[in-house]
Amino acid sequence: MNKDGILVSLGYGVNESTTAQLEGILNECDLTDTELEKIVLLNDNVKKFEGFVAMSNSNHYFKVKTESTNPEMIKAVRETIYEWADRYKFSIEKVDGKETYYIVGKN
Repeated sequence: MNKDGILVSLGYGVNESTTAQLEGILNECDLTDTELEKIVLLNDNVKKFEGFVAMSNSNHYFKVKTESTNPEMIKAVRETIYEWADRYKFSIEKVDGKETYYIVGKN
């Protein structure tokens, strides 16, 4: 999957700023096209629980979070993230005090 495809799949417009942000993440995490497709798959899977994958503005990582306040939905997003990470061998880091998770690289 090319850079434009990733951006569009995650709901971003394609422009210099978003492309540069994505390139920073790719340089930091060294992700292959297949691994990027797995990140899009995660985004699709967490959407049903009011979750999404986005590019972090503060770190060169993708982040996964939910806007839901429903404890069951929050739990479902968390379980989906960890099951996905285990299956596809990604490293996840939880942000203290938030239901936000960084995809920090591969195991």
